[in-house]
Amino acid sequence: KDLRNVAGWDKSDPFAVVTLLEGTNNRILGKTEVVQNSLSPTWTKTFSIDYSLGRERHFNVGVWDSSQNRRGGNKSMGSAMFEIGDVLGSPGSIKSKRLREGGILFVRVVKAQPSAGTLNVSSVRGCNLTNVEAGLFNKSDPFFTLSKKTLVRGESSWLLVYRSDFCKNNLNPKWGGFEIGLDQLCDGDPNQSILVSVFDYENSGRHTPMGTVDISANALVCRTATFTLRRNGKSAGAIEFAGAQIYGRASSASPATYASPVTGGSTYTSSAPSFQSPSRAPTFVDYISGGCELHMCVAIDFTGSNGNPRVPGTLHYIHPDGSLNEYEKALTAISSILMKYDSDKKIPVLGFGAKFHGVLNNCFNVGR
Repeated sequence: KDLRNVAGWDKSDPFAVVTLLEGTNNRILGKTEVVQNSLSPTWTKTFSIDYSLGRERHFNVGVWDSSQNRRGGNKSMGSAMFEIGDVLGSPGSIKSKRLREGGILFVRVVKAQPSAGTLNVSSVRGCNLTNVEAGLFNKSDPFFTLSKKTLVRGESSWLLVYRSDFCKNNLNPKWGGFEIGLDQLCDGDPNQSILVSVFDYENSGRHTPMGTVDISANALVCRTATFTLRRNGKSAGAIEFAGAQIYGRASSASPATYASPVTGGSTYTSSAPSFQSPSRAPTFVDYISGGCELHMCVAIDFTGSNGNPRVPGTLHYIHPDGSLNEYEKALTAISSILMKYDSDKKIPVLGFGAKFHGVLNNCFNVGR
């Protein structure tokens, strides 16, 4: 958001490079697509990283201005480093960092569903789209996007997951086919809502909406699926998906009936298989991503069973060289993991079993 322009009189065409930081063996995971003429780009490319709770994994996101339409090499627009646990523990599993060069970089981390399957569409076309281009003889330059419904800070919103190329001066555009994992498209649930949006491409990056329709991956799985677009409550043409198939997951062989969940969508019957979402027990990451708030609290045992703190080898002994005792080691190891998921990062530390001025106290604030 609000990145610094490094393209002179033009506007930058940003893309991002994601690098997994593994000590001396840093590994480039890949780069995103280029978003032309935009200082607040939203990229759809995703990257997979193996992660287990308690193991820190750092990655760097570098933002560059593409030189594909200009002379010279790619120019840096800034970079930021993130840790997966920190991002997961942030509200909505979204973490932002301000770039030194200017602007803010946002990263979202979600649990992947590797066995969810893949949606393959052979072709997409628009039919009699409503022209929103100014001028009597001008025509719109349409492209379409796919967005999935997701929870951000406990509220439902749309997250962009795919963007097509645009077709110049065409109200009956034909776009190429595409392939996308169901985990990225709909969190592995083929019945989950997907928002299809059509825009008129503008060089300024301020694209004009041409119409939307709410569908699902299951609704696409037929020989030809046509959906009516709506703009400002009125019909704005249609969009057609041809040759859609879901593969890489189990399916039932019985015919299914699919319906567009919005007014104006087409309803049709198909012999295509219906895909059901596998039931599974939710994981820790599922709870955190779903908005569950975790509050960490520490209690320390100060009773005499721990031994004299002035005697080396006892649990509370304070080493002259600054090394940690057993309690400090345990607190450091556990809190370094759990506090990333704490909602406010304020950790109460309580003690019990200590004497103050000869009086036993079984609940007190440590440090006060």
